[in-house]
Amino acid sequence: MKITNYGTNFADYEIDENCHLYKVEVFDRAEDAEHGTHTTVEGELVTQDRDMSGNPSSRRTGVALHFWSEVNEAPEDKFVMCIFQHKGGEFIQFKTLTEYEGKAA
Repeated sequence: MKITNYGTNFADYEIDENCHLYKVEVFDRAEDAEHGTHTTVEGELVTQDRDMSGNPSSRRTGVALHFWSEVNEAPEDKFVMCIFQHKGGEFIQFKTLTEYEGKAA
């Protein structure tokens, strides 16, 4: 897996062509609400629940894009791009799948 940063804007990032998006999670909730709507799309399967435990944002809406590499198919080579808002700023953070599932910062 290769992620290249060509500048300071998100549009300047390139994810290696061997990486593929396989799952999208959207977490929607009112600010500081304990519950919200968690929608997952994986292949043709779409599910919804109220579980906010994987939300990249501790207080608001967040998105998690899951990628895998066709070159390295080991679980540790899967990664998640997290998009979230914090204190008025928008952030993009990359985590390994293991970090994401463990809710590690």
